[in-house]
Amino acid sequence: MIHLELIQKAKDLQEVQAIYQACFQPLLDKYQDFNTNPANEKLESILDKFNAAQTKFYFIIYENDVAGVIRVITEAQTARIAPICVLPNFQGKGIAYEAMLETESIYSEISKWQLETIQQEPHLVRLYQKLGYQLTGYVEKINDAMSLVYFEKNK
Repeated sequence: MIHLELIQKAKDLQEVQAIYQACFQPLLDKYQDFNTNPANEKLESILDKFNAAQTKFYFIIYENDVAGVIRVITEAQTARIAPICVLPNFQGKGIAYEAMLETESIYSEISKWQLETIQQEPHLVRLYQKLGYQLTGYVEKINDAMSLVYFEKNK
C-alpha cells in the first residue's frame, strides 16, 4: 500500500518543510510548543539535518502521492525516528503504521529503535504501542499543556 522514497536532493527539503507545517500546525496551535514543534522548523535546520551523515529523510508514498515524511537517524545498531508525519488528508488509513514497518524493514540490521511522542495524544501513543514500542518511563515536560514520552523497541 505504501512505499518509502529516499530524499536525495536538498531542493526537496522545501516540500519536507511544507509537509511539517501541514502535519504539525494543529499540534502547535493546541500545545504552543514553539521550540520543539516541527511546524516551526526553519529550512536551514532541516538542511543541516539532511546533510548529517547519520540522517536520512524519506517521502511516504501512498497510491503515487506524497502522504508524509519520515526521518531516520542511525548510530551503530540504534535508530531513532524523528519525526514521522502523515498529511491530514491521508490520516486514518494506517499509513504511519505501514511506514514504520517499512522503515524497520529497510534498516533490518538495527536492533534498537527509539522515538518520542506527545503524551497527551493517546492515538499516537497507541500507534507506537501497537508497533511493539515500549514506554521507557522518561517523560519530558515541554510546557504546562504538553509532555513528551519516550519509547524503545528492541529486536
